[in-house]
Amino acid sequence: MNIKNFRLYIFIFFLVFLFGWWSQPNSIVNTSPDSDDYIALARDFNDPISEIRPVFFPLLLRFCMEVASKHWKYLYIFIQLTLHSLIACLLFKFLRNFKISKISSSFLTIVIGCNPSLLYYSTYILSDYLLALLTTIIWLMIFELIKRKPNEKVKNVIVIIIGIFCGFTSITKPVSIFLFLPVILFISFQNSIKNKVKICLTILALNFLVFFSWEFYKKINSPKLIFEPLDTLSYSINMTSIRAGLFEYGNGTPLYKKIIEDERLTEKAKTFKINLSYTMDTQSGFMDFKNSFHDTLKYDKQFANKVLSNAPLKLLIASMSNWHSFFTKRSFGPSPTSFVGMPKIVKTFYSKGYAYLYRPFLLLGIIISVAFLHKNNEKELLLLFLLFTLYASLTTAIFSPHGGEFPRYRVWIEYIIWIIVFIPVGYFIDSITKEIKKYNDA
Repeated sequence: MNIKNFRLYIFIFFLVFLFGWWSQPNSIVNTSPDSDDYIALARDFNDPISEIRPVFFPLLLRFCMEVASKHWKYLYIFIQLTLHSLIACLLFKFLRNFKISKISSSFLTIVIGCNPSLLYYSTYILSDYLLALLTTIIWLMIFELIKRKPNEKVKNVIVIIIGIFCGFTSITKPVSIFLFLPVILFISFQNSIKNKVKICLTILALNFLVFFSWEFYKKINSPKLIFEPLDTLSYSINMTSIRAGLFEYGNGTPLYKKIIEDERLTEKAKTFKINLSYTMDTQSGFMDFKNSFHDTLKYDKQFANKVLSNAPLKLLIASMSNWHSFFTKRSFGPSPTSFVGMPKIVKTFYSKGYAYLYRPFLLLGIIISVAFLHKNNEKELLLLFLLFTLYASLTTAIFSPHGGEFPRYRVWIEYIIWIIVFIPVGYFIDSITKEIKKYNDA
């Protein structure tokens, strides 16, 4: 790396980092009800919440607590923004692989680095952003494996990183337990990769080594905790069933009885149904309906079991009905306390600009990028993108209680989506720049 390139990486890193810090000037972390679970597990890995919450994100919190004591939240934000800035540098390097100019690559990288959705969740005590980092590193490592064609020693290191990081994702969020599947599928389809069986077996071995290490720890230290899939899935199944008008399939269960006991709730439940639309906005009144129940009823496993037994296909169709809105939901904008001193007109332009980037341009950009990669014979990259994006979007659609959760869960794959969308944009900017230069030289 020459000195000019090094300076450019430094510039991108600090610009993204400082902009991210400006977005949270008081270093106050964002929290949600889920945050309490992660903090509790960070303080005690034997906490009963370990039954449903994986350990890797709490490990990061525990590290911050041990190093910075009562100021651990400041360290947490610093680490998250540092990692975000480093990923931005890796994305710049990725764009340069396609001979996109330094100026265009820098501009597009900074657009990703200043994305309000990514910044918003990088300062949240939730595991979604850490999952995004791990998944993006896996994706970039696979790209290095197929494009760089490294020597055997370097290839082995990359394979080990992929396997270990797949394991890390499996103990970051339950939805990523099977992230190794798109990895193994992709490698299996690549004729250019030698020793595919050995590579796949190594990745699987490392993935399950990490995953079962956590399971073994829980079994030794908390033997009374018995994890069941419905411990985490029941809430999504129940809410999706109600949204789809399937609540009567849960006849005889505590949640069903609670609905029937209240005439107002019964009448409201009967009005819910899935209405297909571009944005798939949550049905009117559903959030108030949902919030009228205690958490123990929302997670009623009897209700979930009954719906799964009596109407599995209807439930699957209802879950899949809003899959497309994974790509049409807008992002969260900056909070009122963000960007102190930024002129109001600039902040409005920033918020609305990114809102329009997400809708309508994100879905359109994905379609254009897929066509562009296919036309330019980038079939390996296209397959890699599609496998990861389909896995993330389909699992999110199936296991989310409603589409209103998508802006949060989409963070998981946003680095990958935006860097692919910006490849043809980079070529377009370069072509326009060349035409302008030709015109001025004429």
